[in-house]
Order: sequence, then C-alpha cells, then structure tokens
Amino acid sequence: SAQDLEDVRILVNPQARKRGVRLGWDCELQEPSGVPSSQVRQVLMNLLLNALRATPEDGEVEVRLRNPGEVLEFEVSDNGPGIPPEQQEHLFEPFIDQAKGSGLGLWVSFQIVSGLGGSIQAQPREPGTRFLVRLPRSPAYPSRIEVPPTQ
Repeated sequence: SAQDLEDVRILVNPQARKRGVRLGWDCELQEPSGVPSSQVRQVLMNLLLNALRATPEDGEVEVRLRNPGEVLEFEVSDNGPGIPPEQQEHLFEPFIDQAKGSGLGLWVSFQIVSGLGGSIQAQPREPGTRFLVRLPRSPAYPSRIEVPPTQ
C-alpha cells in the first residue's frame, strides 16, 4: 500500500538529510498494489540506500511509484556519477562493489524481483542512474521468497 512505501521514505529521510541530499517522492498508488509489501520495501530500501551513497551533497534522489494496470512500477533515480561501464554487465552479481557497501543489495534486489516474476533495469542518465522495477500484481504471491546462498 502507499503507507508501506511511505514507511520506507520515513526510514531513509534521516540518511538523506545527513548526506545533504534532497529526496523527491511521487507516489501515485491509490489502492493496495497486489504485491508482497515486505519484499517491495526491501528492494526499494536497497535501491534508495545505493542512490543516497552515490549522490553528492546538494544532489537529489527521486522516487516515483505507480500502479499502471497489472503492474507495480517504481523508479529510483540519482544524479551521482553513474555506474562505470565495466560494472554495468555485472551489476546484479554479488559483491560487485564492496568499497561502497556489502555488495549484496543489488543482487538481493534482483533475486527478489526475479522471484516475483518482475524485472529490474539500470539505465544511465546524465548525470546519474535510474533503476526501473516492474512487478506483476497477483493475489497468489508466496508469503516469502527464497534467496539462494552466495557461492
């Protein structure tokens, strides 16, 4: 629901303020999205924390959440330096960039989104990066998605 997503905004707001980053938030959800809230919150949180780390002081992270038709769609965009080309093809592999965190957030997000039958894409912007997540709505989602262990 919109409130589940608002909870994520409340959790990341202090981090954004601490880093001096503006957080833009556009939530167009009017009804429950039909996707498991805990998994969606985890993916959104991972993408937001990555975007906040990538964004310089006085930068901006923008979130847009929509529910067009039979999907939940959300975008997380930043105006940081972008993703180096050499990392783009390995972006959703575990431990791709441990220098800025654990290196698991995008991999876990990819596993969750894939397990829910959705898609996640990273798209370059000038400047920065935009992540687009699309999840199909369904009342029959499992209550828990299993994430395989790393090798």
